[in-house]
Amino acid sequence: MQAFYKGLGTPARLDGDTLRLEGLAAHRGRFVGLDATDPALIEKAKANLPEWADGTLPRELVDFGMVSRNTRYFPFGETPGVTCADPSVQVSRCRLADRVLLAVYNTDESVKKDIVLNLDLDALHLTPKLEWQEFVGVRWFFAADKAPTPSLDFYSQTLSLKAMPPKKGRLVAIRKY
Repeated sequence: MQAFYKGLGTPARLDGDTLRLEGLAAHRGRFVGLDATDPALIEKAKANLPEWADGTLPRELVDFGMVSRNTRYFPFGETPGVTCADPSVQVSRCRLADRVLLAVYNTDESVKKDIVLNLDLDALHLTPKLEWQEFVGVRWFFAADKAPTPSLDFYSQTLSLKAMPPKKGRLVAIRKY
């Protein structure tokens, strides 16, 4: 188990059974997460990442809940519910009951592209059943190239990724809340 903390000062450390927050001022508090993800599941998730991810599993992806015993992995080209009209775009995905993670890759050698993916939200199990209570959100990982945030058009069921550099990929998660 490991402790992780993101935010203002006061790093958290787990020493055996003791959580230590050094330098925490009086009348101040911190939120600290404890992670007990099975190392075998972490290795399975790394093995199912696309090659362009260089085996790097972002911590945020684990925090988002994509590393689970229930995660189903689909290779490039076998992505039920996701299509792209551009043949130079490859897409793979992994899925949980309430979320999917898309690995989108621009195979073009020299052209930066705006990519539009067509989604079948029913096939992806992401269509809200209680429209007044549920919604669908988008989050992305590997944002090192400072590209614009992907946008989901729920009604036309499309996901747009602007300015995808050549020979680069992005991980985009879609979740039903």
